[in-house]
Amino acid sequence: MLSITSSTIIGTAAIFLALTRIPREERWMKISRARWILFATFVILAVSGYFKVSDEDPELLSLTTLCVASYQALLFTYTASVLISPAGVSRIRFTTVFVVITFMVILLAAFKVFLPVAFRVVWALAVVAYCIQLGIHTIMFRELSLVAKKHLENFYDENVDLYLRPVKALFYSAFSIKQTVWQFYGAGNLFFLLLHS
Repeated sequence: MLSITSSTIIGTAAIFLALTRIPREERWMKISRARWILFATFVILAVSGYFKVSDEDPELLSLTTLCVASYQALLFTYTASVLISPAGVSRIRFTTVFVVITFMVILLAAFKVFLPVAFRVVWALAVVAYCIQLGIHTIMFRELSLVAKKHLENFYDENVDLYLRPVKALFYSAFSIKQTVWQFYGAGNLFFLLLHS
């Protein structure tokens, strides 16, 4: 019930984001891009909350959790990155990463359906790829925050870390929570299956 309620709230926020009017002038384009990335994040979070995978199939539950976590990490990273350094986020880079994740999701699902014997090995490789994805996203966010800090220092004499601290705290705390939930919920189910098979 809590999942459906939070999904409804997030979905409502996505609708308001989509309906928010932003001028089509050049100076507003970065904010418009940030809005659409945030909209995509909210839609995926809202939709994923309406689906419940049965606990009876730990492999399917782990696969679903890993796939949703990969998309959420991508979308959340780019949303936070656009908030601190809109010029540092390109559509081509975002689209490339999105396509790679989608390809990996399809590949993992294909192994689950057509070659279940090898699924556990491929799933373990996908977990490693997910950890690498988180590392790359963290490095990218850190580099963009340093660039943003340099740009802010050119305009302000005071300590500019205060302006970036809320977005940094949001980013790092969300990644910490995501990792903790992933370890206990997604990976835990498959490791339980591996131990008892």
